[in-house]
Amino acid sequence: MTLKLDTPFDQYTRQTIVADLINDLRENDTTKFKILDVGGYKGGTKASLPNDLVTVVDIVDMEEKDYVKASALNLPFDDKSYDFVVSFDALEHVQAKERKAFVSECLRVSNRGVIICAPHNSPRNALAEKNLNLLYKKIKNVPHRWLMEHIDNGLPEFSGLIQLAGKKGYHTVSAYSNDTDLWTLIQSGLLTNEEFPDAAPKLIALNKKYNRTFNRDILLDGSNAYRQILFAFRSKKDAAAATKYIHQSEAASVLDRDRVVFEMVDYYVSLAEAIRNNQIDENRQLKSQIEHLERRIEDITSSRSWKYASKLSRAKAAIVKRRS
Repeated sequence: MTLKLDTPFDQYTRQTIVADLINDLRENDTTKFKILDVGGYKGGTKASLPNDLVTVVDIVDMEEKDYVKASALNLPFDDKSYDFVVSFDALEHVQAKERKAFVSECLRVSNRGVIICAPHNSPRNALAEKNLNLLYKKIKNVPHRWLMEHIDNGLPEFSGLIQLAGKKGYHTVSAYSNDTDLWTLIQSGLLTNEEFPDAAPKLIALNKKYNRTFNRDILLDGSNAYRQILFAFRSKKDAAAATKYIHQSEAASVLDRDRVVFEMVDYYVSLAEAIRNNQIDENRQLKSQIEHLERRIEDITSSRSWKYASKLSRAKAAIVKRRS
């Protein structure tokens, strides 16, 4: 089992970044790591690291192999019981006052390292999520469930979490991924597609192309990055390896990013054309149905039985009139 190329673009990139780094830290091809994915129900860790022993912990009621229902604030595992603890876009769904407890528990049960990915707090990201939620509300007439949780909880501030990891003896490295502008643009297409799926094939093709082009979408500057990735390791050697990995992973070029923008514009043009064509087809069908009804009415009114019925109706009306 491997991570499929049609996996949603931002999930694909964050899973790929983490999996590639963990593979770089593997001593040899036969090394199997014990990995705990916190908040990872329906995530992609098992698919992206198929040779490792992956346990998922979440609060969803589910009976599934290697799944444990538990709160991330009180993990039911011994200290240092997993080589790596990972978490993908779960921290923003935890209330701000509980986030240090969340990270503390991840650090406690990790023997080697913790990697936490989540959208980070910045004015640009807050505005992007607010606007996307407004778009979704216009389309569906209700707020977007997950975006509203982000907005209500506030996006995570990583500086305090980095300090916390340092106090517990971890060596930390930070990186970023997913250009905020591109993330917002593609997410707007995905949200629109829920209600208007007419141009879905183009959106699917764009998602796959993004995953091929940006599979290591690592950014060093967080000012226009949607997601922050915190790497925390017990050893300096692993932290140095993570730093090397980050700097060797080239982000896609500006030209590649511009192409995504052009293709998203093309997607919306195709969607508008598809909706217009559907309306034309619907109008044609409606016109055809009206014409069919008109012919049926004409057939009925010109029939002999209709003429007899009309005469009887007029005669009945005349009798009623005379009696009155």
